[in-house]
Amino acid sequence: MEPRSHCARCGGSANRRAEVAFLEMCHQRGVQRVVVVGGSPAVREELETKLGGHISLRMVDGTERRTADRAKSDLEWADLVLVWGATELHHKVSSHYTHLASAHHRKVVHVVRRGVAALLDEAMIHLQRAR
Repeated sequence: MEPRSHCARCGGSANRRAEVAFLEMCHQRGVQRVVVVGGSPAVREELETKLGGHISLRMVDGTERRTADRAKSDLEWADLVLVWGATELHHKVSSHYTHLASAHHRKVVHVVRRGVAALLDEAMIHLQRAR
């Protein structure tokens, strides 16, 4: 059996594997607009670089003030909202998305694990359940 590093699809990277699979699932499910709430600046930049050319992304800094109106606009715009609680995310930011989520509950995913692969894996689990 070939080592993972020889895989043409992911090159052995868990993040790359998750990115490719996530984009495929988004395409299959018609998900075109994704909001990610939280994450470090470096991770938000990585997601923008790897995914931004394929889907529309809104990256929300979880440490900066966000109004309820902006969060509501994000929720209405998005096909999928990932609230990434295990990262740089203040409660005052996340609460806008979680409290407003009742009307949008089918598109809001709470992710409690760290790492890009974990974020995207949780998103894919949610999309599979939402069939």
